Amino acid sequence: MVCTKQEKELLIAFDQKLLEIQREMTAEYLRIKELFKANFDHDQNMIDIVCEVYFYIKDYEEEILSVELQDFYFEDDDLSGIELCYDGRPHGFDCSIILTKMHSASITIEEILSIDDICWHFEPRLYYKKEKIGASLNEKLIWMPIVSSDDYNIYLPKGVREACTFKDFDNMYIRNSFLTSWFDFEYKILPKSYKNFITRFRQTPTQSFIDLDSFHSKDYLSSLYKDYEFVEQITGLIIPKYVPLNMIARSVLDAYKAMCEGTLHACKLALELGFAINARGGFGYSTQNSGAVRAPYNDIALSVIKLHKDRPDLKILYVNFGNKKSEGVFELAKDDKSLWVYEVYSGCDRFFRDIFPNLDNVYCDSVLLNTTKEQYLQNIKDGLSKVISNIKPDLIIYSSDVSMRFGYFAVDVNLLIERDAVVTALARDNKTPLCVCISSDPFQDTRHKEMVPFYKRLIEDMLCVIVQKKSEK
Repeated sequence: MVCTKQEKELLIAFDQKLLEIQREMTAEYLRIKELFKANFDHDQNMIDIVCEVYFYIKDYEEEILSVELQDFYFEDDDLSGIELCYDGRPHGFDCSIILTKMHSASITIEEILSIDDICWHFEPRLYYKKEKIGASLNEKLIWMPIVSSDDYNIYLPKGVREACTFKDFDNMYIRNSFLTSWFDFEYKILPKSYKNFITRFRQTPTQSFIDLDSFHSKDYLSSLYKDYEFVEQITGLIIPKYVPLNMIARSVLDAYKAMCEGTLHACKLALELGFAINARGGFGYSTQNSGAVRAPYNDIALSVIKLHKDRPDLKILYVNFGNKKSEGVFELAKDDKSLWVYEVYSGCDRFFRDIFPNLDNVYCDSVLLNTTKEQYLQNIKDGLSKVISNIKPDLIIYSSDVSMRFGYFAVDVNLLIERDAVVTALARDNKTPLCVCISSDPFQDTRHKEMVPFYKRLIEDMLCVIVQKKSEK
């Protein structure tokens, strides 16, 4: 390319812009590194950082070029920052690929000089080093079918923030596994010996265990990749127009899809071992055509459809005692007569309280005004016991709503423990495999240490079932 003196000066200015981005990225990199160091065992984990750079021309909605800079790892405490480099030096992002891609895309000097904005996005990915999974450590501590994955992490790109907060998050930060009570329990409180026995799965980009359009409509799924306003509504985020929706799909929606895969995986483990837990999931309220806020996909419906595709006669009972009605599961239950639903709505909304589908395979109730905790626990015990006796299900999928705080009585951790103990005890007594999904809001679940007794009790119940089933063989 032949450049005039003025154009060369502008290209130098463009290069200075890249250096400015380098300083911003270095600061963000160091912040992410400290976050990982504070929460993970340095000897057991490795971080892979992928950086994407987008180039925009004024008044153009789409970028003229996007470049993914990959294969940047940090494990070295001596690494003080990142480098945007042009000679392939180690420990930095090789930006020569930017110039190469510009050339291969036939981008002209005029277009380069017209670049109005450059956006960048970090996507840190945590890779666990291969762990040895044994059959047992001792008589009590056995391999635990708790499904969890770093794919559950939600990464908010630069400029994206939560619609429900007054804070303006200028930099990408990590949600979900990092800031939920399960994460706090798993990485800070659960004994290290237990951690090594948590089931972890990681899907490759070519793997897919469920088909989203097996339940959700194609028009709805298409809108998640095209309509900014609709995506903001579903994710509960404020997304600037300069942030590509494919970035939101990769950073946010793919995390929810992984949670759906986790529920299916936990169901299969429950059928095999008697009890399993998915550290997230329980989005039974996500509907076919409109999803739900912070629940773009219905993991319960998708898992049931997949299970019934393989085993059509499998009798599945879905149980929910939360504040959200399982509208999406109700939709599925209209056509799937091998699916039963038992739900006790605990919210205060009088409009929704008495509206339930009139289906033979759906049993619903709601918590009435002036109901005491004792009455509530007795009611769900009697109701669920009757349903299990009538149906004799082959599998129970239970959405454990740990964010349940409202209702006609105060909800504390002790009540959550007693509530879930009803489900686990009835499943154990009837020798029915149980899959528990920890249903929580990743943007509001901040009780952390308060939830420790809840998770400990749930794991103890699980171990009790697995040991019992193992002894029966």
